[in-house]
Amino acid sequence: RTDQCENQPCMNDGQCIDLWFTYQCQCPLAYSGENCGFQFLANFDNNSFLHIEHDAPIMSLSLQFSTLSEDGVLLYTGNATTDVRLIAEIVSGRLRLSTVSLLNTTLLTMGDNLHNGEWYQLSITITSGLVLVQLGITENN
Repeated sequence: RTDQCENQPCMNDGQCIDLWFTYQCQCPLAYSGENCGFQFLANFDNNSFLHIEHDAPIMSLSLQFSTLSEDGVLLYTGNATTDVRLIAEIVSGRLRLSTVSLLNTTLLTMGDNLHNGEWYQLSITITSGLVLVQLGITENN
């Protein structure tokens, strides 16, 4: 058996996870892509949100946000040909994460009073159909 992370395929300090026959990179904040080679920083106003249009499945993403709005979309991934869409939004001050596919829709709601102006970090990892969501206050705003 070959260690899939032996050649250190993850760039920009991404952490390589050996999945036996393949690998997955967990990218640091502001980086994405199969090998964490894509840098993305964004700042937007009240009437906009982050839309990631992709053809390959997203394995992980992380973002920081701060808002005073009780309701609003933070993130939308997918396009017309994507099998699964991921939507992150603030609804009544709580985070609502939706995964939408042709077969089903999954909803997760977490957090309270997220529209208080504090900075939060949202991390989402998708592995073998399982979705891991982490939400916390950032330590360095």
